[in-house]
Amino acid sequence: MPEVAFEYKKLFKGAKTEEVFDAVLEWLQKKGAKVKTAERPTLIESLYGRTDVAWNWDKDLLRTVNFEFVASKEYVGLSVFQAPVRKTEKRVLESPFQANITWRDWLNECWDYVSSKLAPVEPAKGVPMRIPSAKAAGEAGKAPPPPKSPPPAAKNEKADTDTSESAKGSES
Repeated sequence: MPEVAFEYKKLFKGAKTEEVFDAVLEWLQKKGAKVKTAERPTLIESLYGRTDVAWNWDKDLLRTVNFEFVASKEYVGLSVFQAPVRKTEKRVLESPFQANITWRDWLNECWDYVSSKLAPVEPAKGVPMRIPSAKAAGEAGKAPPPPKSPPPAAKNEKADTDTSESAKGSES
């Protein structure tokens, strides 16, 4: 068992397990991965990369890549386990954080490929989402004009008169 390994998760909403499985398998073959096991529709075990890459974290560094598929009514979930082989393990241990980042980016290419192969998901029922135009979005960033100040309140003359009369009465 390797000392370092990375696990990633991905959900595809509204997809069928067979479609996701086939798309992942096709992508791995395009990348030149050696598929060791393909148990439809739950597991793909593969070996990807080479040992003669320049960097310890290179996306093409030799490693095992295993895909496990889980399905529900609404989603197809993938759990991907990537680990260096015995020949490359020491190199990955020198830069594990960089390897995690570049291997995740490599896997994001897979997610993009799989998404492009899947049928579009039906939009949610209800009010459609409105996307503003670029002009409206630019105007939205501007501050609104300041509120107008209220007009001066009209003085109640009777109240002034009463006050002044009571003041006069107190003077006498």
